Amino acid sequence: MAAMTSLTRISRLALAAALLIPTVAHASELTPEQMAWYRAQMGLAANSGPPPSTSPVGDAVMEWRRLTANSGASFDQLSRFLMANKGWPDNDKMRTRAEKSISLDSYDPQRTLAYFKSYPPQTASGHLRYALALNASGRREDANAAVRRAWTSGPLDDYETSRALSMFPGAITLADHDARMDRLLWSGATAAAGRQLAFTSPDKRAVFAARLAMRNASVDA
Repeated sequence: MAAMTSLTRISRLALAAALLIPTVAHASELTPEQMAWYRAQMGLAANSGPPPSTSPVGDAVMEWRRLTANSGASFDQLSRFLMANKGWPDNDKMRTRAEKSISLDSYDPQRTLAYFKSYPPQTASGHLRYALALNASGRREDANAAVRRAWTSGPLDDYETSRALSMFPGAITLADHDARMDRLLWSGATAAAGRQLAFTSPDKRAVFAARLAMRNASVDA
């Protein structure tokens, strides 16, 4: 079954490539009319009349081009495409956008969990949204672990930070705060590190402050 799924995925990708590069092998699996029409729809060829029938792969390529060009695509649009078309080009970029597009205030916990089951979070923003969905589903311990990963894996914007701290009081430890500060400093996220400094453990705060000052000085130099 796994081998069959893999072959199907490879075939779909080959057909997708054929639409963009007509000389690619497997192009014959699309009729000439389908090939001409889809390429015209994507601005890659002269206008053509619609074919007698469309192709699922051709439709998917058109949707892929639309989504990769549209920075305002919704989570529903991105997640549906990703879950139906694994392994396509720009997959990681689309996943990052999908994670960020999940609303912090109005989301479907079960749909969010289903998405993350197929595509585990890869950004701090994604880990936070996974934590919120877990918490809304009554899985508090898993949610606490997920929010700690969110807190220590990279920058969050101001509202994300507020949600993490307000929704999970007590879940984030001093060690987590220190780990987050260290990561922010190493990544050069000085603005976020400046906001994080007050949360660090008292015995390490002076060292963190000195490192932050050095970072800021190097940026200004």
